[in-house]
Amino acid sequence: MTEMPTGSEREDHMATQFAALGRFIQEFENAVDAFRIGTRFMADEGKPSILAMVLEHSALTAGPLFEIWRAVLAVRCKQGDKPYDADAELKGRDVAKEFGDLIKRRNEIVHGTWFIGWGGEKTDWSKIHAEKGKLTSEGFRRAEMPSSANELNALSDRAASLAKSVLAISIGKDVQRAYKSINGVWSTVDAKT
Repeated sequence: MTEMPTGSEREDHMATQFAALGRFIQEFENAVDAFRIGTRFMADEGKPSILAMVLEHSALTAGPLFEIWRAVLAVRCKQGDKPYDADAELKGRDVAKEFGDLIKRRNEIVHGTWFIGWGGEKTDWSKIHAEKGKLTSEGFRRAEMPSSANELNALSDRAASLAKSVLAISIGKDVQRAYKSINGVWSTVDAKT
């Protein structure tokens, strides 16, 4: 049996790859939270309510939460409430397309099998190997998985951009999510950019 190299090149790439993988999960979940915040804002105009409890329930996963956000946006656009207009509805369609792709990629990434740091003496440690099988109408195939930290970081950037778009559409202005300690409890606050 060949021993795994323990050189710093391998360890450096592993650290970068694990960080990129973790960053994607965080950015994706921040985008999901933006749908939650946006829905609450559009439906309640930012006031605390029973809706907030419903939107935080663990049974409400990313897909259904997005569908609720999209429906609330459509209702607000039809009512003609500012800033919800035809432009917001068009932007909502762009969000739907991007989120559809990101949720597919997220599911492949989270449910894939990762081989970060596996290899031998001739391994290119900058490459990531991950596998996720898919059943299709044609049979079985492998999902296209990110093969580098750069690819994971590009997905993270897309998720971060999506979160910003969702909040801008929902609230009607650009906001930047920030965190601050209130009475010793860390909470999300929205700060104008």
